[in-house]
Amino acid sequence: MKHCHFMILSNEILFLKQKIPFLYENFDQLIFYDLNIYETPPCFSTDGSHEYIKEFPDPENKITLIEKTDIAALPIAPGVSNVNKRRMFIHGSTYVKDDIDVFWCTDADEFFNTSLIGKTEGIFKAHADIDSIELNQYYFWKSPKFIACFDGHPTRKGPIRITRHRKGNIYGHCSLAFQYPSCFEIEDEMLYHFSCIGDNRMKIKSPQYPFKGNYWETWDNFDESKVGNGLYGYPYMHPNPTIHAGIARYDGDYPDYIDLDKIGA
Repeated sequence: MKHCHFMILSNEILFLKQKIPFLYENFDQLIFYDLNIYETPPCFSTDGSHEYIKEFPDPENKITLIEKTDIAALPIAPGVSNVNKRRMFIHGSTYVKDDIDVFWCTDADEFFNTSLIGKTEGIFKAHADIDSIELNQYYFWKSPKFIACFDGHPTRKGPIRITRHRKGNIYGHCSLAFQYPSCFEIEDEMLYHFSCIGDNRMKIKSPQYPFKGNYWETWDNFDESKVGNGLYGYPYMHPNPTIHAGIARYDGDYPDYIDLDKIGA
């Protein structure tokens, strides 16, 4: 089966350096839409992300880097959440080649094991009625040593990031679950979501999120020695005010292509 990976991003150079070599080795088509939609007018990343993608060696002609910055007239449906992210998703999905069998759209900070690719193929080959794959995720906080626990649970369902591709499919932002609802859950694979990692990255992201109450106070005064059996910082440790989360230590494995010394820089 042929796989396409699509990603919208802005200023994600630390993750791109970890992820693109892995994607290039394992996928047949890579589509990147780099655009900082929080600037007026929208512009490319300023941390080197755009240049890194543009200059990445591409002897097999797998990479498409979309450079359309005027997106105000693009459609916003299907999709949910930020309207400009919806525009980027809809426009980007039109670049998927007709011979692609599986569409992936993990974010730059979401990682997975190589074994997930084969398991996804096995599900789609064995079940013609299944259109999408559901996964649990670990949500890392501050560094790869800590994860958010949601009302006591160390994992939670993430948005659908994998679906069977058919010619003409249009994909919306965070809408695959209702666009392609015939879903199969793979229970022995995870998404490793490094969303809340690193001081510099979080400060850049902070204007995008309605951080609740004591989030930044707890972040700035984080004391690693106090992370024990209980949940540190509960319920403030997620940027979404409606989600209650605390922090616990993570003692599990990681995808083997990740350099943990660099990913939290």
